[in-house]
Amino acid sequence: QRVDAAADEGSELAQQLRGHITRKVIKQTVMTSVYGVTLLGAKEQILARLDEVEGLQQLPSLERNKMALYLAKLTLESLKSVYTGASESMDWLAFVAREIVRTTHQPVQWTMPMGLPVVQPYFKLSRKRIKTAISQVTLVCEDGTEPADRIKQRGAFPPNYVHSLDSSHMLLT
Repeated sequence: QRVDAAADEGSELAQQLRGHITRKVIKQTVMTSVYGVTLLGAKEQILARLDEVEGLQQLPSLERNKMALYLAKLTLESLKSVYTGASESMDWLAFVAREIVRTTHQPVQWTMPMGLPVVQPYFKLSRKRIKTAISQVTLVCEDGTEPADRIKQRGAFPPNYVHSLDSSHMLLT
């Protein structure tokens, strides 16, 4: 509907997409939105589906990328407007995770309703540079001694927390 409305208002991308948007094109993005799919991830998912659509395959890659980004934005905006409570809850959980890591430099942790402790194992990577006689090598390792990775902690907490509630509910009922 939003693509058709934009096409009627003169959007070239929407006009090119009109008639080509099926359930399959945006289904993966809709289904992974609850796991915190990013705009970039949504664009890549939609692009993969657009590459399968008759009538769009012959378009230049740059044009299909613009279409995918346009549809990803529309899809995520639509989901936020339909599921406002869920979106606000997920945003709040992400904010809480960011603040925990910002103030403590520790990973986010909680106890599930069934009593199991959960610690998100996402830390910044340590880099060690080793110089040899003929070259230089950088080793990247995650040994848990570095501070928590704020971006990974923030992105993973909302879906992980919801999964922990879902699994507890399933096991306790």
